[in-house]
Parts: sequence; C-alpha cells; structure tokens
Amino acid sequence: RWLAPTRWSTSTLPTTADTVTISTVGSYTVTLDSSSFQAVQVGPVTLNAPDATLSFSNAAAYSHSLFFYPTALTISAGTLAVHSSGSGLNIYATSFSNAGTVFS
Repeated sequence: RWLAPTRWSTSTLPTTADTVTISTVGSYTVTLDSSSFQAVQVGPVTLNAPDATLSFSNAAAYSHSLFFYPTALTISAGTLAVHSSGSGLNIYATSFSNAGTVFS
C-alpha cells in the first residue's frame, strides 16, 4: 500500500520533494486507493520492476474522487493498473512515458 510509511526507504510517505522509484525485484502490487485519502501530490514516479504492479483504485463505495499528481510518471517495466467504479479517478502528470503495460 502506498499509505504504509514503513514500506518506503525513508519510513515516511513520499511528498512533492521526493522522487519515487518502485524497482524491487519480485511480484507485488503497490496500491493507491480512495479509502483513506482524496489527493496525493508527489515528485517523479518511476515503475521499473517487470513483475510489479502500480494500482490505482476508486471503488463505488467511496463518494469522493481520487486525484494523483506526480510531476512525472514513467513506466519503464511493470504494469500500471487503473480501476474506477466510484466517483472518479484522476491522474495528472506533467509527463508520461510508458514502456510497460497500462490497463483499466
């Protein structure tokens, strides 16, 4: 889960001052969902792990939209999964690069 501070190398949640790189070898999913928050602002995000998934989810049970604002989003390897059955899911990045897989 994105919101688990102990999962990050700094033991804190990433902010706009941080560069996020998801590159640990293995099969796993990093999930951002709208159950606990409505907006996340962060510096550049890179997914570079072939068997990893970065998952965005906004379930119908939540009445608010989920907003994700990375300064850049790069999928070098791995999967970006976007699921929304709720109020809305919005990803705004200044730049987006994909060499992996994106699906919704």
